[in-house]
Amino acid sequence: MAIRTKHEITDATWFINKSGTMINSRLKLFIVIIISVPVLFSCSSMYQNRLNHRKIAMIKDTITGAFERFDIDNFDRNIERLIKAGYVIRHDNSSAFIKETLTYDGSTSIIRRFDQYNNLTQEIRHNSESTFEEIYIGDLIVYSRSYYKNLNIRSKGIGSWLGFSIGKQYFFNQQGDLINTKDNDEGYRFDYDQLFSFCRSHKISLKKPSTTPFVTIRKSLRRESGQHVWTIENPILEKGEYEFFVLDGSTGEILRKDHYPLYND
Repeated sequence: MAIRTKHEITDATWFINKSGTMINSRLKLFIVIIISVPVLFSCSSMYQNRLNHRKIAMIKDTITGAFERFDIDNFDRNIERLIKAGYVIRHDNSSAFIKETLTYDGSTSIIRRFDQYNNLTQEIRHNSESTFEEIYIGDLIVYSRSYYKNLNIRSKGIGSWLGFSIGKQYFFNQQGDLINTKDNDEGYRFDYDQLFSFCRSHKISLKKPSTTPFVTIRKSLRRESGQHVWTIENPILEKGEYEFFVLDGSTGEILRKDHYPLYND
């Protein structure tokens, strides 16, 4: 039976270590920075990209193979608070987030938090079988954690909804033991930031659409050569085709460019 902590833990840090001590104080600070720093002036997309890159670098530095545990007591208190408020709470600009919402998806409780521009900054999904938490770093990158039914950490790492991961990912068994670590940056000197620049220069939209198909970007290893590559599939709806790129993971050189039908007859 899972033991629940009675510690008061801030909304940004809902997990404890095996001894019951609060952890990741640096991560808590960086999460607050991520979801609270407003853009005080109209900045160029290049400036914003550099800003997000620094945020991602800070988060990567805080992610370790340390055991974590989801704080269900704190989550339940937040649910009660949101129910009493009518499922939506709005905050002033001094808060780390401007709006919180509570929704239900079948048996799953979902708390979402938004910034002053109504951008989603954090989402927590919990049901009797599993728990997922996502912290959004800009429009493209997400720091994710998943937990087992017993609330022990299952995995954590940084990735993109486009289809790839960056930095180190950590995987745990149900007892909380670290069983695997994967370094997603190995072999990719041409990193995700350079890849995004490539996409923009080739007019590949990185905006998340409301419907499919959308751009997918993946990392893969060519077995015959041991070469790490990026693959990009870009749907061009008006032409009814996919634009397909393969880039060298070390240099960014285009190894292959092709087109194929968007829909098979």
